[in-house]
Amino acid sequence: MSQVFDLSELNDMSKNLYELGANFKKKEKKFLEKEGNYLRSNILSESKKHRKPIRKLYQRAVKRGKFYRRQKTASIRVYGGTPHFHLIENGHRMVTHDGKEVGFVKGTHAMETASKKFEPFFLREVEAMIEEAWKDV
Repeated sequence: MSQVFDLSELNDMSKNLYELGANFKKKEKKFLEKEGNYLRSNILSESKKHRKPIRKLYQRAVKRGKFYRRQKTASIRVYGGTPHFHLIENGHRMVTHDGKEVGFVKGTHAMETASKKFEPFFLREVEAMIEEAWKDV
């Protein structure tokens, strides 16, 4: 007695998964750029807790990079685009022209705190995007 298996539903499912992957690649660039902009604005709002000169430096320095793909991973960067950004972010020694240390300026750590606050929001957004992609298929 021979048994016959109907695999047409599996073929349909594999086609749907392929379409989901193709649609997802189209949407991920726009999604990551939007999330990068949102993270940048969170960093800028976090920097508003500090003095006005520091705020101005942050507004000019914080940038969102371009979308790129490396080893099957899609990424986008948000970074400080000036040479002295790390000094504001992490803190630095105050030194006179003679080389004598006068004090220490504490860092703002605005980028670090904003990214920690942003992480749960980003995970929710990713889950919502995946659910939306499944509904389209």
